[in-house]
Amino acid sequence: MRKFRKVLVRRVKSVLAKIPGHQYIPKVRYAMAKLLAGKDHKGANMSISYLQDVFTNCNSAFGSLATVLRSGTSTATSVNTEAVVESLESSGAANLATWLEAQKLLGTGQAEQALKIMSLLGTNNPKILTEMGLVYNSLGMRHEARSELAKAHSLDSEQHYAMDTLSLLFAQNTPPLAKELESLATQLMNSNENTIEAWIAFGHCARVQGKLKTALYFAHKACNLTIFGDKPKSEAMMLKALVLLDLEKFDEAMRHLSAAIKRDVKNIDLYELQIVTYLQRAKIREARAAVAICMQNLPNSPRARVLKAQVLLASASGKEEAQSILEEVVFAHPYLLEAVWLLISQYDSTHNYQKGTEVLKKLTENSMVPFHSMGRLHHQLGEFLSKTGMPAAAYHHTNIALTKQCDEAAVQVGAITFFHELLNRSMVF
Repeated sequence: MRKFRKVLVRRVKSVLAKIPGHQYIPKVRYAMAKLLAGKDHKGANMSISYLQDVFTNCNSAFGSLATVLRSGTSTATSVNTEAVVESLESSGAANLATWLEAQKLLGTGQAEQALKIMSLLGTNNPKILTEMGLVYNSLGMRHEARSELAKAHSLDSEQHYAMDTLSLLFAQNTPPLAKELESLATQLMNSNENTIEAWIAFGHCARVQGKLKTALYFAHKACNLTIFGDKPKSEAMMLKALVLLDLEKFDEAMRHLSAAIKRDVKNIDLYELQIVTYLQRAKIREARAAVAICMQNLPNSPRARVLKAQVLLASASGKEEAQSILEEVVFAHPYLLEAVWLLISQYDSTHNYQKGTEVLKKLTENSMVPFHSMGRLHHQLGEFLSKTGMPAAAYHHTNIALTKQCDEAAVQVGAITFFHELLNRSMVF
């Protein structure tokens, strides 16, 4: 079936290529763009070029323009989004300009600013919620990504786009959100069993339930349901790699993951799985090689820098550099909790409680830090204050930790235990 699709796609490309240039109407250009988008890096660039032509010849093709803006090409950065929509008389012109500006910001790597702009468009549009969820996920803010994508699904249960990401987020939670995952997978499959997202969701569902052979079948099915008969979706390949790792087929999983990265060199989630897996198996040399490629392809990604820090922390000689990297990331991107916990752990292991206390205090007062992490932050701050001989302040922050809403039950239990220990030292107060 997959070979047949590839042959069919080649024939379609051949037919479209034979159409004379003066007859290349926007629909033909758009078709070529879709066919080339999933091929390779060169194909992706050609796809963007075709989409630029589509908008040039049809100035109402805002979907094509949004894709061009998000690509971050030199042409995209010069587009005046307000001028593009100023001729429109509809009431949605301002919202459209805002949306296009957000796409432009994403193309230039300003995801945080893009999120702020998107939030101005309201919270009842499933498409906007979906895009916000995907941006949150790219920033490593999984809790927020899951929340936005789940909201989008509740508003439009027929939507399949990005629901494979939501299924992964349900599966990644500790513990996995099995009921929500099963419900999502069932709804997607009942809606349209021919979509990749439905099979990916069922694959994650089977994996969470421990049905690994079934999960592998679903993953294989998802990988074969390619886009325009070309490369598999990265989300499908990630699912297959995860299942292979669960089956202890390490070499096969890593080969599969490497192939996925070659096809999607900007996907930080693929690098993260690859590098973390190497570190878990103490394959430090392989992890170093992988993170070097990651940094080469994503030099401005804070998540890539966190991965580099994780690799450095695996050897005694790299701990100082790792701490420096983490401090820079946490200062610039305090919402990136993975970096926060790694940095705090480093302060704890080196008994640098004073520095840790300073950082934690700033984080608890920073509005960019996710609210759901406050319980854990105050709990950790209480522990550090206790270790520096400040039991009254430790008591205060541990008490705050107990009153904050905290997703992780283990943190709540830890805070309660520590709280009781402080009470047992009541003579100090």
